[in-house]
Amino acid sequence: MHASAEPERSQPEFGPRMTGSKEAGAALSSTVSGSSNTTPPNRSRSDHRFGQYELKFLLSEGQAAQVIDWARIHMARDPVALCDESEMYQVHSVYLDTPALGVFGRAGALRTRKYRLRRYGHEETIWLERKAKVRGRVKKRRTAIQENQLACLHQQAPPPHWPGHWFRRRVQLRQLQPVCSVTYERFARVGLTPEGPIRMTLDRAIGGSGLLESGVDSQPAANWEVPRSSLSGLNRLSGLCILELKYPTTLPALFKGVMSDFTLDPLKVSKFRTCMETWVVPPAEEIAGDVSGSDESRAVA
Repeated sequence: MHASAEPERSQPEFGPRMTGSKEAGAALSSTVSGSSNTTPPNRSRSDHRFGQYELKFLLSEGQAAQVIDWARIHMARDPVALCDESEMYQVHSVYLDTPALGVFGRAGALRTRKYRLRRYGHEETIWLERKAKVRGRVKKRRTAIQENQLACLHQQAPPPHWPGHWFRRRVQLRQLQPVCSVTYERFARVGLTPEGPIRMTLDRAIGGSGLLESGVDSQPAANWEVPRSSLSGLNRLSGLCILELKYPTTLPALFKGVMSDFTLDPLKVSKFRTCMETWVVPPAEEIAGDVSGSDESRAVA
């Protein structure tokens, strides 16, 4: 994990402008089709190309529990999240890289890119995502496809006007392949501030596995399946909890308050890099294209 107080940007996952915290969050929920426990139509998670500032923090399990209690008081439930009774939902991601691990090695144009497949809970929908850091802003482009269309990325020809064509072109151009799988529980809250919409996520019980044998010359996994299983039985990153605060312009007073109350210091934390270093690439192994001391893209999880 890498210390830095520099804010980043990431995709906001909601749209309307807001004015308060928990009370205003109710207004936010009413603007999205369905209740806070109902997954809205794909239009609410459609293809996006914009950014937002983002700060990350590494918490202990005890700190995470305290921050969750704070958020339940000061912020509203995420209206796009299909949560369980504990207000958590599972996120399953499969990260892609080149045969030479150029994304992990931050080679050339890949130094600020991440490519992944994502599933929320047990949904049939798979999200094709590219996350990039451009001039200090973290931007996300994402498109939904059906699970039975995954083969269109690497095997069979896609149907005409398929929405995943842009992602498929990048898979082919860069010879992308699955390299690691990451699964975790997420607690998410949203709010409305004078600066605009804000969002908080806390990821815990992070686990996963490598999809390559150790080493750069390894062979890729035989399939591109995105997990949907429970967290039980997964390799775990013990005690790792990641808090993310996302905001559109200046840091809101609400987030300044939680940072002060819990003495939180921003870090650059990457689930992708941590899992790669744990299960795929030994820490001492040098990857072509890696630049010593350059950790700008490590914060793009």
